[in-house]
Amino acid sequence: MTAPLLSNMAKPYLFLGYFSFETIMLAVLGIHTVICISLVALASSVVDVEMYGFTLNTTLQLVAGTWGLLGIVSIVSALVGWSQQRETPMAVYFWYLLISAVVLAVIFVYLATNNSKCYFIHEDLQTQRIGYSFLCSIVASAIFFVGLAAVAAVLFAVYTIVQVQGMIRESVREQLSERSRLLLREKQIEAARAAGCPDSWRNGCQYASYHQAQRFA
Repeated sequence: MTAPLLSNMAKPYLFLGYFSFETIMLAVLGIHTVICISLVALASSVVDVEMYGFTLNTTLQLVAGTWGLLGIVSIVSALVGWSQQRETPMAVYFWYLLISAVVLAVIFVYLATNNSKCYFIHEDLQTQRIGYSFLCSIVASAIFFVGLAAVAAVLFAVYTIVQVQGMIRESVREQLSERSRLLLREKQIEAARAAGCPDSWRNGCQYASYHQAQRFA
């Protein structure tokens, strides 16, 4: 699947002055594909998963797997939109990422709220030596910053998709403008021939043929 990189146009769009947004988008799609495949592969409808006192039941795992499967579909849609220079298929991926950012924010807020009660910390010799409250605060801070980084990464992916959509929109407008100019030129030639000036493109009949073509348009 190949498509002309829009960064080769007269007005290049570069991130940090070096990377094109198409390259960044493809990298995002690659990383997202790995994540979605992992969600689908690790989802279980039989065994619950327990991590740090938090239980992922089979329903949550199936929901995550389904969301990963939808992610694969949206990734394919984005690739089709990029290769065919169409905005609508890429809009599917845009909304998927936007909803994912909201869901991730809600999940990490929920985890941080639960950790305020120290659900993820078990009392042992280590907690007695360091301090139960101190360790609880460290874990809460880690959850907050990890969640912030995850949401920021998804929002950056959204920003990348928006930039690529804008570039596709501009490219389509340029193509339509070029086609309009070619069509107008053809009408000028036809109008000149109808006016009895077969060689009007090289003589003084060009002005009259232009206005006659405008009337035909």
